[in-house]
Amino acid sequence: MKLNESLDSEGRKSLILINIDDFSTINETQGFTAGDKLLKSFGEYLNNKYTKCRVCH
Repeated sequence: MKLNESLDSEGRKSLILINIDDFSTINETQGFTAGDKLLKSFGEYLNNKYTKCRVCH
């Protein structure tokens, strides 16, 4: 989904930026594939937790 396609029924959208503390350490110690999997899992978690919202990840 593209961000410009994520408007609500009234034409509004929000953007939330999340900083994961020490995330670079995960990439450095576990590799970028593991970091990518973690980010995808977190996005899926948010999508499932906030079912009334559309989450881009």
